[in-house]
Amino acid sequence: MNLHHADDRPDWEEHPPAEQNRWQQLAARTNGLATPANLLSCSGFVVASIGLVNIAEANFWVGTLLLVVGRLADAVDGYVAETTGTKSPLGEMVDAGLDKAIAFLALAVLVFARIVPWWIAAPIAALNLWNMVMTWYGDSRTIRVQPSRNGKWAAFGYWASLSLFLSTQLKIVPTWWLLWLAYGFAFGAIVLGLLAACGYFQMASGRVAPTAAMALFDRVVVIRNPVSTDAHKTRYRISVLHSLLPESEFYNLETVAGGIIANRALLRQHQVLLGPRTLLCIAAGDGTIHLILNSLLHDEELSETAKRTPILPLWCGNANDLAYMLNGAWSPRRLRKILNRGNIVSVKPLNCTLRNVQGQERHYVASSYASFGASAYASQELERVIRRGSPTRRFVVSRFGQEVFAVLWALAKAPTFAITAHGRTSIIFERTYLNGSRFAKVIGLPLRLTDEKFHRNTVERKNIIMLLLNVIGLLVGREVSKRAITQDTFTIHDTVWAQFDGEPTRLASGTKAIIEVSKQPFYALSLRLK
Repeated sequence: MNLHHADDRPDWEEHPPAEQNRWQQLAARTNGLATPANLLSCSGFVVASIGLVNIAEANFWVGTLLLVVGRLADAVDGYVAETTGTKSPLGEMVDAGLDKAIAFLALAVLVFARIVPWWIAAPIAALNLWNMVMTWYGDSRTIRVQPSRNGKWAAFGYWASLSLFLSTQLKIVPTWWLLWLAYGFAFGAIVLGLLAACGYFQMASGRVAPTAAMALFDRVVVIRNPVSTDAHKTRYRISVLHSLLPESEFYNLETVAGGIIANRALLRQHQVLLGPRTLLCIAAGDGTIHLILNSLLHDEELSETAKRTPILPLWCGNANDLAYMLNGAWSPRRLRKILNRGNIVSVKPLNCTLRNVQGQERHYVASSYASFGASAYASQELERVIRRGSPTRRFVVSRFGQEVFAVLWALAKAPTFAITAHGRTSIIFERTYLNGSRFAKVIGLPLRLTDEKFHRNTVERKNIIMLLLNVIGLLVGREVSKRAITQDTFTIHDTVWAQFDGEPTRLASGTKAIIEVSKQPFYALSLRLK
């Protein structure tokens, strides 16, 4: 993990001047030049350079000590940048540039002092030069080439080898023992360096599938629901993700039973891993996606940086409408294409505020849809059938038949309810708000997730045939976008079920529902949306 990595803009620009700390204010006044991390990087470079001068003059103890101190300063500058909130593209460039400069200087001095054989130093220097050329080539093609795991281990091997060669001059342990270790580290580092060089060429030229994702993200965080209805599929899909991003840092988190309340602190506890350069993959169904989006948009203890973490649903659970609308149907090839060509899109979901008669409010985020009445009632009944774990569910035909029967039976039992909207009271069977598609596996609506408007659909009569015809009308309709709205309010006069992206909840009589486009977006990796 390179803590110098920032988004396209410096950290301090994410906060208004009044909320910036003193280091951020100083960085803002100096256009990012005066930061603690840059000071450490430059100081470390100067101290290490003085150490190399002493080594060239055969003052090995003093030179080695100064070189170690200089390299340690460079090792902690990224942590300081993260802690002080002063990461920036300029800081990343300063850190990388000085790293390369001191590496070339160290090689030159140690070869000049006849401490490192030239035939060891030459391939190390050539590989470092190649990496610089690939970085420049990638930049010229607007592809950001980031260090790979092989590259990081190669750099570690280079410095370990140089340190061991240098240690032979300190006469602490037998020279032959240190030389064997030094040659071993050098050969291993050169092999890893060659592998990394091939990878950098593929990155810069756009010839490898995970190139884009490797350039966009430093790490991958996977959130898995172990009791999801498709939990058996998650391990395979996570393994495919691993195979496509073999050199990325992976972190695996699991949800616990209890819904939003029980998992409220999940992202908060791990927010140091989150941010624009983390890909948050959700290997679970709509309920877990709903939980994560509520945390990202409504958790006041989550930092603004963490809230900008892009998500990627992995098509698990029963429906996963969001995954289908963002990226289409699941396949390993499709996932490869998403990582190679996907864009980070900004989505403003439905913000659903439920206010009870005592004035207490609950907030729900709905990326795809929010519904009140019949389908919400049927959804929680279907969930109950699925949770029974009947042996016949192992067979596709019987499972499909069970679910169809359960839904039709639940719709037949679903009650009507009274609402008051715009000064008029009426009895209805179903009310649905669509931000994108209610049946994304089948077909999408003319509304897209990136449209800052939504569609309201109401079924007044309790009639299953009319309800199904209404659904068909939505699927084939072409006028939905022309009837889109941005805000709606109504009061419920009966106890009724509601669902938000498949997450059901029971509402008491007297609840006032306010549906509007969220002012705060969430971010997602999408192949379909721009």
